[in-house]
Amino acid sequence: MSTADKVHSADHAPKVDGPGDLVSWDVFSLGVKHVHGGQIKVLGIHDNFSGFNWVRLLRSETADELIIAWREFLNFAKVHKVTVRRSHTDNAKPHIGDKMTAFMRDEAKIHMTTIVPNEPRQNSVMERQWRSMASDARKSMHHLSLIHI
Repeated sequence: MSTADKVHSADHAPKVDGPGDLVSWDVFSLGVKHVHGGQIKVLGIHDNFSGFNWVRLLRSETADELIIAWREFLNFAKVHKVTVRRSHTDNAKPHIGDKMTAFMRDEAKIHMTTIVPNEPRQNSVMERQWRSMASDARKSMHHLSLIHI
């Protein structure tokens, strides 16, 4: 049930002035299939201004699945009068491939940045969200006596 963090870094995400100025995103592997739909991946998008997290189950981590999920997120954001201007993610092949890059640039009109290869700490905003969500879920399950830690 530990929630200890790694050594603090002086590098931070850029300052943002409003929702949608910068969203960090990543895909998390569940390890086992979801009980109701069989999905094995979760797309997580974190707004760096508001702290809002949006998650969606994925069957696989392909560009086609990611684009469908991103369209859903952008529609959600539009309903709430938020324009996403910049996204930041890691260097997973589906995230930076031609299809995803073209979608972000041409359809979504979002400036996309990525981390340096093999340096997950540069996507620390989303990585911390995964850790927090997983920790909260484990603690809840423990308190409900669903798991023993």
